Amino acid sequence: VLVAPKWDFGFDKKNIKNLLKQAPDNLKLRFRLHPNVERMTRSMNDDIIWADILITDASSIMLDYSLTEKPIIVVKIDEKFKKRFWIFPSELPGVNVANTYEEALEMASKGISIKHSKELKDKHMNNCDGFCTQRISNFISERIDQK
Repeated sequence: VLVAPKWDFGFDKKNIKNLLKQAPDNLKLRFRLHPNVERMTRSMNDDIIWADILITDASSIMLDYSLTEKPIIVVKIDEKFKKRFWIFPSELPGVNVANTYEEALEMASKGISIKHSKELKDKHMNNCDGFCTQRISNFISERIDQK
């Protein structure tokens, strides 16, 4: 299970220690903190490939992870942050919602009624086809040719 919290909601190393103590025995946890909190030596893509489930609160990694169509568990964040999002993370399609990180670990451990993130991918990442750089290059070339 990859745990990747948003960097500015107060998740710190103390939270990691607590979650490691409470994690069910059948889960292997890997934490991915934002570079503003801790520099990671692993690539984000390696973490995404490694994980069978992502647990996050509002990190944009969930959009990248949705391309795998594997389950995402979103931990609800305080409603006072709602104005910072175009869609509140717990309201996104294709995600599972937990009230706390501990509840998210329990959901991941039991795997009961865990939906996969295909719906999130289809709705918000449907243009990720591997050709975006080519489209940008074509767009720039067309503009240069018009001048």
